[in-house]
Amino acid sequence: MPIATPPCRVALFRRKAKLQHFHARARQQVEVFKREVNDDPDATNQQRRAAREHVAREREQQIAAAQTQLHRVEKDKKAQGKPAESVRLSTADAEAVMIKMAGGGFRLALNAQLATDTANQVIVG
Repeated sequence: MPIATPPCRVALFRRKAKLQHFHARARQQVEVFKREVNDDPDATNQQRRAAREHVAREREQQIAAAQTQLHRVEKDKKAQGKPAESVRLSTADAEAVMIKMAGGGFRLALNAQLATDTANQVIVG
């Protein structure tokens, strides 16, 4: 399984079964890298493997966060009367969702909502 380094992250939306599959694979990869770092006496390769392990661990954490977010999003979809099977989440950013843009297309984005308190002249996020 190829792993993108932080500057090259690819944000793909995955359904529940795929998220579980990727999480299991990411967990396995973390364990493989841990064993390689511990077993290999070559120091330069250890640094490379440690970096790969770090990326694999980070990916596992991102996928785990997406799985945690999945339950909330499924509940929201059911409340809207939409099937829960249509839920897709980003494996790069668990809080990102597909949002319809002004041009009519859909794009991965965050839905930031702000409110103002005019009496105290404060913007609340």
